Amino acid sequence: MELDVILVEIVAFQYAKANNVKYPAKWDEDKSAGRQWHPLQPQNVRNLDEIGCSTVHKPVRVIGDIKAKQIGAATSEKREINVSMIACVSAAGTFVQPAIIFPRVHYKEHMINNAPPGTIGMATSSG
Repeated sequence: MELDVILVEIVAFQYAKANNVKYPAKWDEDKSAGRQWHPLQPQNVRNLDEIGCSTVHKPVRVIGDIKAKQIGAATSEKREINVSMIACVSAAGTFVQPAIIFPRVHYKEHMINNAPPGTIGMATSSG
């Protein structure tokens, strides 16, 4: 059996009435708890997500003519570094600015050039 919001509100009203818990008079009229009772309001439901991104470009597979002597793909010879990106959004649509965490001792502002507006940059020595 699935619990929907209406059933939960009815059960909350019945529980409050049976256990002599104070509740608003409007609950008696509706025979259920009001929406304001429910603790899971959209602004209180949040999702935090973290992802690791590589700083080195990996070229896609290249298809060429069989008669071609050389087919190349440009890539960086730099050592790959993983950078952590964090974002948090509520169900109501409010959000905290995204954060990018670099594995370095010192943080420099140029590290977040071309990032979304309001992005917070940080560095951590532990990687």
